[in-house]
Formats: sequence, C-alpha cells, structure tokens
Amino acid sequence: MKKIVVIGAGGFGTALALTFLKAGHNVTLKPRREEHAAEMRSAGENQQYLKGISFPKELMIDADPKCLKLADIVVVATPVQRTPEILNEYKNVLPHEVPLIIASKGILTTDPFNTPFISSWLKKHMPSHPVYVLSGPNFASEIARGLPAAATLAHFDTMAAKEMAITLWHEHFRIYPSIDQLGVEFCGAVKNVYAIACGICVGLNLGQNALATLVTRGLAEIKRLGIRQGAHADTFLGLSGVGDLMLTCTSTQSRNMTLGIELAKGRSVADIMAERHTIAEGVATSKALHDLVKKSDISMPIAAAVYQIVHENESVKDVISGLLSRHEVRFEGT
Repeated sequence: MKKIVVIGAGGFGTALALTFLKAGHNVTLKPRREEHAAEMRSAGENQQYLKGISFPKELMIDADPKCLKLADIVVVATPVQRTPEILNEYKNVLPHEVPLIIASKGILTTDPFNTPFISSWLKKHMPSHPVYVLSGPNFASEIARGLPAAATLAHFDTMAAKEMAITLWHEHFRIYPSIDQLGVEFCGAVKNVYAIACGICVGLNLGQNALATLVTRGLAEIKRLGIRQGAHADTFLGLSGVGDLMLTCTSTQSRNMTLGIELAKGRSVADIMAERHTIAEGVATSKALHDLVKKSDISMPIAAAVYQIVHENESVKDVISGLLSRHEVRFEGT
C-alpha cells in the first residue's frame, strides 16, 4: 500500500483518486481551496466536477499542502497552464525525490520551445523528482464509475515504468508502461487541438466522412511533428496516440470537441469559456502548437486552421473553405 496524494480535484483528479483507492492505496485528494474541500466532505461527492459519484469513507480530502509531506507518490492533475505556479507553491513540502505522475494534458505557452511540457519544466525546476506521464483515452466520469479503461504510463527507465504501472494497476484501469515519455505527453496535449477541429466539423454538419478524414489526417499531422520532436513512431498507434485522439474527437463528453461545436455556431471563444467552470486545454495548446510548427517548418494545415479560428478570430466558414481548397498533395501516411 502506498500513500498517494492527488493534486487537483477536477473531474480527472477525482476519478484517479477513486481508482487508486480501489487499487488498495491510502489516497488523499487535494483541492486548491479549503472551501472546495469542505464542500466535498459535506456532500460526500465532488458536485462541481463529478456530480453523482459518491466518495468512499476511506478517501481523504485535504486542501492543506502539508498533506504532501508523507506522500509516497504524488499525482498532478491540475490545469496545465497553472501547474508550474502550483508546483512552485508546493515544492518545499514535497518529500525529496517523491515520484510525480503528470496526468494533465497540454503544452505550456510560457516557453513552448525549451519547456513545452510539465515534464520538461519539472526536469529544469525540480530535478530531484522522478517524473512519469499518465495519458490515454480516459473520460473522468467513466473511470470514476468503475467502467473498464486503460492508459499509458511513461518513464524513461523501463523497469521504473513497469514497476509504477504494476503499483497503480486496477482490474478496471489497466496501465501499459512505456519509455517514450515525450511521445506520450506530446500526443495527450496535441490531440485537444484536433478535437476542436472535429467539433467544428460536427457543428457544421459536414458528415461522418469528413469527421473520419479529420481524425486520420490529424493523426498524420501529430505524428509528423512528434517524430521531429523525438517521439517514437509506435506511440502514435497506442492508447495515448490514436486511442486518445479517437475518443476526444468523436464524443460530446470532450470539452474541446463541444467547444468546437459552439464555435461552429459563430460564438467566440471568450463567450464559450465564460459559461464553463472547466478548461478546454486545446485553446492554449493551439497557440503553443502554432509556435512550435512555425519553428519546425512543418505543414500542419488542420492545426493552422484551428489557430486561425481560435486566436485570429477568422470566420469558421472561410477557414474551412480555405482548408478544403488546398492544393498540397501528400502520399497516404505522410
């Protein structure tokens, strides 16, 4: 039995806390605010992010950073753009060399060239901590309900990845180890951009053929840049690659896809986000991805189209028309 603290009491952090509790560990869910902690303790559930899922009495809920002091494993499930700030705040109470498992998905906009991911930021600013990345086709509500799911857990060391996967494994949450940490984190981040594109496709009623094409060509674009960054080709065909891409791009449970559906109606990103208490990471990631693509000089027309709509306020119909009328010819699989 391990003492696990999950930082971040959004839907996914809560779902992971419940899963690791079922796996036999001593688990503490750590929200940012004491008000949220008190609310969850009183209601016996996370009404803000995972309403209707009852907490077992064994689940500890504690907003005090001191709860991190005795942790054997820390899971980080906070919004990507705020994660460096949060970890900086807690770094003095984290046990020396405690493993950190990154369960957040996105590219940091602060320095996308040198520290694009939380793992790369950690290696620079908190190098004493072993870092793992957990990613896959996982909707929080299904994991919390105990429905079967699987994910990839990546670490550079083969044995360390395998041992941690065994530690966290549960019969309803199968974990596959990987040594391609960069590829797993890259896929988990970038697929959110393509989910926005697929939401636009659905919102415009462009049909299932167009949706399948977007997912397939989106995967080709992700692979094109990912391999240039140093990812392994096989990762794109795994759970964190095509698995997560398919789920996020084809279900209205996806925050990023539903944002795309709303964009197709002519609404602005600001208006859509103002109505939500959850974050669509694809918005910030599309900007960071755009910067990476420009530096790499790689053709990623779908990602470029999302950037134009989200950040340059281009007309959805004009951008889609331009995307469809492109004359670039590529061989299948490239």
